[in-house]
Amino acid sequence: MAVEAIEDLLTRILIKYLVKHTSKKDGLFSKDRPLSYFSVKIDLAHRLGLISSGLEEELQTLRKIRKEFKNKIDCAMLDYKHAKVFCNNLKAPSAVKLKSMYAKDQFPDTPRGNFELTVTIISCLLANILNDLEPVSVAPLH
Repeated sequence: MAVEAIEDLLTRILIKYLVKHTSKKDGLFSKDRPLSYFSVKIDLAHRLGLISSGLEEELQTLRKIRKEFKNKIDCAMLDYKHAKVFCNNLKAPSAVKLKSMYAKDQFPDTPRGNFELTVTIISCLLANILNDLEPVSVAPLH
C-alpha cells in the first residue's frame, strides 16, 4: 500500500539524518525496537525539525487509515463506511484543489481521491526532504 512507501521514505530520512552507528549492523529501526513503529518515526522526525506540524498531522492521519484498514481493504473501500471519516480529515487535498484544476481532474473530490492526492503530495514532499537533507555531523571530543 502507498502508506508503506511513505513510511519507507520517512525511515530513509531519519537514517540519513542521524549519526551513523559504528557497527555494520544497526538495529535502531529493527522489528520490535522503538523506531520500528511508524508513529514514533513521525514524532521523531517532527521533534528533530525535519517535518512541519502540518505534515506530522497528515502522516498521523495516514497512519491511522493504514492501521484501521490494514489487511481489510482495497483502494475502492476508501469510499465506504467510516473510511470516509479518516480520509475527509486529510487537509492537503483541499489546499491543493483550490489552486489546481489538474488536481481536481486527476483526483476526484471523494474520500479515495483525497487519500490518493494526499499520498502523492506527501511522497513528493518527503522525497524532496530526503534529497536536500544534510546528515548531522559528529562534534569532535575536546
